[in-house]
Amino acid sequence: MVGKMKNESIIREALISNTTRLIGEGGFEKSTTNAIVHDGASVPGIKLNEVYIYRIFGSKERLYAEVFSELDDELFTTVGKALDIFERRDVALRDRLRILFDRIWRFLLGNEIKTRCYVRYFYSMYYREKSHRDHRKKLDAAAQRFAPAFTKECNVRALIHTVFMTMLDFAIQVHNGDLEDNEENAYHIFNLVYQSLVSYFREDLIN
Repeated sequence: MVGKMKNESIIREALISNTTRLIGEGGFEKSTTNAIVHDGASVPGIKLNEVYIYRIFGSKERLYAEVFSELDDELFTTVGKALDIFERRDVALRDRLRILFDRIWRFLLGNEIKTRCYVRYFYSMYYREKSHRDHRKKLDAAAQRFAPAFTKECNVRALIHTVFMTMLDFAIQVHNGDLEDNEENAYHIFNLVYQSLVSYFREDLIN
C-alpha cells in the first residue's frame, strides 16, 4: 500500500510538471491527455498512459486546476516571503515596495514556463469555481498583511489584484521579446505600480 501511494505521488508530480510545461510552451491545445502522458513525462519503472490522469485527478480539467493551484501556491509563497521586508518600519515605504517588487519581478522573469502557464490558465475558461475561490483566499490573506499600510476606506484586495495582473502582463511582454529585461524598464514598471498605489497609503507612511 505504501509503495502504491508513493508511486501515485510520483506519477501525480510528473503529470503536473509536464502539463505545466505543455501549457506554458504551447497553450491548452498542445496539452492533450495523450501529450501529457507521452510528450516528455516519464516515471522510472512505470509506463504512463491516460488512465492515470483520470485515476488520480478525475478529469483533464481537474488536472489543469491542480497545475494552477500549485503555481498559485508557489507565487503567493514568494509574495509572502517578500512581504517580510514590507512589514519593516525601519525602511522607507518606497524602498520596501521596491524590494518587494524586485523579488516578485525576478521570480516572474526567472520562471517563463510557469508564468506563461499561470496567465493562460487565469484567462481561460478553466479558471472558475474552486480555482477562483482558492485564489481569492490567497489574495485575501496577502491583502490582510498589506492592509495596515493603506487607508481604511480603500479596497486593498482590488488594489493588490490590479498590481499583480499588471506585473504579470509586463512579465509576459518581456518573455515575448516585446520589452527588454533591464533595470531601466524594471524601474519604470515599478514607478507605474507605485504611482497607482501612493494615493491610497496612509499619509504618515509617505510623509
